[in-house]
Parts: sequence; C-alpha cells; structure tokens
Amino acid sequence: MHCFTSIIILVSSGYLPVYALNVHLFSSQPCEATFRSARSLNGAFSSITNFSVFEFMSKIEKIPILNKIKSTEESSDATYSIKFPIHHKNRRDEPFTATSTQNSPPITITDIEK
Repeated sequence: MHCFTSIIILVSSGYLPVYALNVHLFSSQPCEATFRSARSLNGAFSSITNFSVFEFMSKIEKIPILNKIKSTEESSDATYSIKFPIHHKNRRDEPFTATSTQNSPPITITDIEK
C-alpha cells in the first residue's frame, strides 16, 4: 500500500503520467524490492523500518546509485571488490541440481491425462 500512496503523490504532483495508476497491471515484487532497498539505507544497526513519504522520497534518489554499485561489484572479478549479501534464492552462480528428477521415468501424455 505504501507504493500505491507514493504513486498517487507522484501522479498528483505531475512527476508520473496518469496511466501509472493502473497498478493492477503491476507486480508487487518490484515495489517490495524498492522498499527493501530503501530500508537497507537505514544501516545495519538501525531498528527503524518505517519511514514517511518525505523520507522515502529522499531515499529513492539514492537507490539507483546503490543498484549501480551492486551491479558493478557483482560483475567485478577483483579480489578486493565490495561483496553485498545475496539471499540464497537470488544467487546465480550455484548450479541447479534436481536430484529427485534424475532417475524418474519420462512423463507421457497418458500419464498427464490420468
């Protein structure tokens, strides 16, 4: 709901076009990622997770900079690059191993129709 509030404010201020209010066409995951990045700007030892729209607007300017640093450092092979923590579900370097499907027989159309 916070994202929708900020979109309404940006549309009413003229920063976004009116069709940005078609939020039913959006997924919530980008909004959640944006707010996760905004919360991470508080610092590791801060317990404050909520912020006002004004505070969010000041943080939103820093998020593209943070994302650029993250993407630059992730693609860097340097020994002394900054390593940001990555959730295990978002890691790309781990090989996919499906141990349960390696020895299973192929599925046929007859199996699907059952």
